[in-house]
Amino acid sequence: MKLIGHIGTGVVGRLAGPAIVAGVGALVGATLPAGAAVIAGLAVGTALAYGFDWAYDKWGRDIVNDVGDAVTRFFGNLKSAFSF
Repeated sequence: MKLIGHIGTGVVGRLAGPAIVAGVGALVGATLPAGAAVIAGLAVGTALAYGFDWAYDKWGRDIVNDVGDAVTRFFGNLKSAFSF
């Protein structure tokens, strides 16, 4: 579960970097170096990864366990419906 979240934050960071640099460049009226997009994207991706980890550690484990328990109960009840 965490791997999927980290891949997602990396993708968002990768997409956000050039957008941030283009927006800042338009505001200041200058073209910023390409390296600035890499740094901005890395900063966004890192911040999102830390945020995702914090939220997962606070709530995610309980949610994942609750969903797993619900699925187990559902299939357990389904199995008993076909037992004769």
